[in-house]
Amino acid sequence: DLDYKSGLLYRCAEESVYSRPDILSLADRFVDDYPADPRSHAVRGDIYGQYGVFDEARVSYLKALEINRYIPAIWQQLIYLSFMRSDWKEAQQTGRRAVNLFPNDPNLLFYTANAFTMEKKHEEARSYLEAALNNAGESNDQFLTEIYGSLGNVYHALGMYAESDVAFREALAIDSLDTFSLNNYAYYLAERNENLEEAKRMSGLTLELYPNQANNEDTYAWILYKLGEYKEALVWIKKSLKNDLDGPSAVLLEHYGDILYRNGKTRDAVTQWKNALKVTDSN
Repeated sequence: DLDYKSGLLYRCAEESVYSRPDILSLADRFVDDYPADPRSHAVRGDIYGQYGVFDEARVSYLKALEINRYIPAIWQQLIYLSFMRSDWKEAQQTGRRAVNLFPNDPNLLFYTANAFTMEKKHEEARSYLEAALNNAGESNDQFLTEIYGSLGNVYHALGMYAESDVAFREALAIDSLDTFSLNNYAYYLAERNENLEEAKRMSGLTLELYPNQANNEDTYAWILYKLGEYKEALVWIKKSLKNDLDGPSAVLLEHYGDILYRNGKTRDAVTQWKNALKVTDSN
C-alpha cells in the first residue's frame, strides 16, 4: 500500500540503496501510481528536497495542498523548504496562509515566527511565538525550550529585558543544559552589564558542553572583557576566530578590536575595527 511503499522509498534514499537519478525516478513513479493522493506528492516533495532540488519539491508540496489543503504537516514542510532556500518572505506568506487554516497549531505558529525573526520583524515574531506558547499545551520539553528561548531573543530585541530574562529562565528550568538559551542569556546579560558572574558561569558551561564553537567562545570572551579580565579575554577571542569556519562577523571583529585595545595593542585594534566596518559594508 501507499504507506508501505513510501517507507521503502524513504529508506532507499536514506541508505543510498540506489543512485540519485533512480531514487528521483522512483519518486516520480510513486506520484504516477497515486496521482489523486496528496501523500504521494508530499513524499515526492520530501525526496526531491532531500536531494536539494527545491523547486521540484515545492511543486510537489503545492500539488499536495491543491488536492487537500487541510494537512498541517505539508504546510510545515513547505515553510521549512523556504528556510532551506533562505526565502524568508515566502516562508512568512506560507506561514500566514497555514495559520489562517490552523490558528491553534503550535508548530506552524513557531515556524512562522522564525520566518519573521530572520528578517528582524520582531513584533510579528513575538505575536506568533506567544500564540505558539499558548497553544503548546503538554508538548515535549524540547519544543517548549525552543519556544521560550526564541521568546527570550525576541523580547530582548524589543527592549523587553525583564520579559526576556523570564523567558530564558523558563527555558533553562525545563532544560538546564540548553546551550542556545545559556549562550544567548549570558551574552545579553553581558551587553547590559548585569549579573556578569552568572553570565560567566552559564557561558563557561556551554564551552564544556560544546567545545570549539566560535559563537560560544566569542560570548565567553566578551563576558571576560566586561569583567576586566582582558588577557584571558584575548585568549578566548582568538580561539573564536580560529574556529569560525564561515569567516568572522562584524560583531566578532569589533569585539576583537575592543579586547586588543584593552590589552594595549592599539594599532592592531584599529585594524580589526576597520575589518569590522568592511564586513558591515559588504553586507
